[in-house]
Amino acid sequence: MFPAGTYIKDKDVSQFVGDQLKQVGIRAKVISGEANATRNGYREGNYQMGMLSSIAVTGDADRYFQERLVQDIQKTGYKDDKVISLIKQAAGETDTAKRQILYEEVQDIVWQGPPVIYLYQIDWTYAARKNVQGFVWMPNRIFTLMTVSKTG
Repeated sequence: MFPAGTYIKDKDVSQFVGDQLKQVGIRAKVISGEANATRNGYREGNYQMGMLSSIAVTGDADRYFQERLVQDIQKTGYKDDKVISLIKQAAGETDTAKRQILYEEVQDIVWQGPPVIYLYQIDWTYAARKNVQGFVWMPNRIFTLMTVSKTG
């Protein structure tokens, strides 16, 4: 199941995953659904496998880890007490270097037995005229225009 209309290649990617599963003997029916209804279905646990996209909008790993792993909002059933303990420890850590080490340990553990499989990273594009200065496109798609100016 994938939410229709979220990203242009969702159908292609979902079909590719279905085809790959078929090669190892797993039959998968690829279905699209209206985006909000599909996401609500995920949150209610009404699926066997689903495809979603996600970004750490704040740029802070804690938002993603709290939402996806600790709270398990997509109802994956993922539960690893060590991972959850590390996330909670990192959330309360004020030393950024120590915090990063904790989150890296979380990533290492999650990578070994993933509740999710990261398929790809979208390379966002934008356009600006030559006379626009100071615009920076952020990976989280949130940007400020406070530093932007126009020359000429």
